[in-house]
Amino acid sequence: MKQHIKILIALVATILQITVVAQNILYVKNTEGTVNKECAISLGIDNSESFISFQCDVVLPEGFSYVSESIALSNRSTDHVISATNVSNDTLRILSYSLNNAQFLGDTGVIATFKVTTPNEVGDYLIRLKNGIIGDDESTNIIDSLVNGNVVLKPLGINNPEKPDIDINVYPNPFGRVLNIRINKQDINWIEINTYSANGTLIRHLRKTSNQNGAFSIQFNPDELLGRTATNGVYYIHFQYKKRNKIYSMVKKIIYKKP
Repeated sequence: MKQHIKILIALVATILQITVVAQNILYVKNTEGTVNKECAISLGIDNSESFISFQCDVVLPEGFSYVSESIALSNRSTDHVISATNVSNDTLRILSYSLNNAQFLGDTGVIATFKVTTPNEVGDYLIRLKNGIIGDDESTNIIDSLVNGNVVLKPLGINNPEKPDIDINVYPNPFGRVLNIRINKQDINWIEINTYSANGTLIRHLRKTSNQNGAFSIQFNPDELLGRTATNGVYYIHFQYKKRNKIYSMVKKIIYKKP
């Protein structure tokens, strides 16, 4: 018993000695966008100390361009000003400060947003930060870390889907001679199938209607889905279906490899 008490006392002493390290972090918030469109990028600051200014260089992926004069502060600012300047083809320098040394409000969340134009290729893109500064009222840089963010670009014509309530499986994937689509559905009025190229171009528009419950399968050859001139690569299938007067949506990525 005494041994257990000694162990417990030692554990408590260890816990009391632990010091929580405060952090001041400047980060890019992950987001989604569409190819060949404008996309909003958000910068956030989580801070354990008060600050009056910040600065960073945002390195944009190839094909992204800053939309002029789109930079804006969030409601965490008071009398602060902000500017964004292209310092190179791919780097945007953002600077914000207060002429009256006013502090930014709060200790977490979005601090500023800006817009970029996106390229015509779907995929995941990394937005990098460098040369970060979070300045306090004594002109000291109190930043602890910079955190990069991702932008996921989807094809044109595909809206953000609502939470689907059916299972749709495509196989094999990658496919060559035939692609199987198995749909486990309940009380669906109709289901629509569209295929898109990697740059968001609509290739095929199909609709399969059925009023039966349960699961059913559809097979497509490459010509039916992608056209006779299809080349190896990434494509997208957009499923849209109606259930009880409400439209739902789902996107599946497929890879075609000629047999």
